[in-house]
Amino acid sequence: MSGKPVTSKPVYGYLMDEDENYIVDEETAPVVRRIFEMRASGMGFHAIAVALNEEGIQPPGVLYYQRKGQSDPRRVNHKWADQTVKNMVRNEVYIGNMVQGKSGTLSYKSRKLVNKSEDEWIRVEGTHEAIISRELWDTVASIGKKKVRKSAPSDGCKSIFHRLHILF
Repeated sequence: MSGKPVTSKPVYGYLMDEDENYIVDEETAPVVRRIFEMRASGMGFHAIAVALNEEGIQPPGVLYYQRKGQSDPRRVNHKWADQTVKNMVRNEVYIGNMVQGKSGTLSYKSRKLVNKSEDEWIRVEGTHEAIISRELWDTVASIGKKKVRKSAPSDGCKSIFHRLHILF
């Protein structure tokens, strides 16, 4: 409720000070700004991840372990992933807000996590310095809310499964 982070690992673009508050990481903050600008220009999550990988920019997990002086124990390919970019552009931490309690358990008897509705989230605004402007955030958020409709195939042929709506 105080807006303090509940983790010792800060999100990409930030560092933790001795009081466990987020402070802007001057090394990675420009990458965060660029990711938001690329998304605002209409680039998709995959295209952004590919661009970052081609430029040799290290993804958040790799950079975290490198800064700790440890080898990465995870079995991953050490590349930017679409989901990493997607999670970043949907995270309000970059406009200075701390949002927590997005998931929880149904009861104390269950360990299964379920997503909570947005009105149940704990949101504290202005807990730390923002990396991106509110205007850029609003632009990116509006892109995420647009419905994407795939166009018909250019050759006019439809899939034999186009009317099939059965879930397996």
